[in-house]
Amino acid sequence: MINIVGPKGQRMRVTERAYNELYKDKGYKSVSDKPTVKEVQQAEVEAEEAADYSAQTEAALKRVKNEKLSAFLDEKGVEYQEDATKKDLIALIKG
Repeated sequence: MINIVGPKGQRMRVTERAYNELYKDKGYKSVSDKPTVKEVQQAEVEAEEAADYSAQTEAALKRVKNEKLSAFLDEKGVEYQEDATKKDLIALIKG
């Protein structure tokens, strides 16, 4: 079942087959359940917080900001120099 909206704003719930065979040609549009911008941002934040950088490739880690790499090392209790470069941080994570 999918949600559709008619040309005059009427909402209906129909099967995908009914939509394709009957309603689509009459101007009805399929309305997908898209997440809101706020929900997408929250999901991105949660994904970043749960990121396990030790499982990522070195190439992927090169695209991560130094602050996030440092925060990951802090969380794991790994000591590093304040002036450590991205290469140093990645070596500690992969080490």
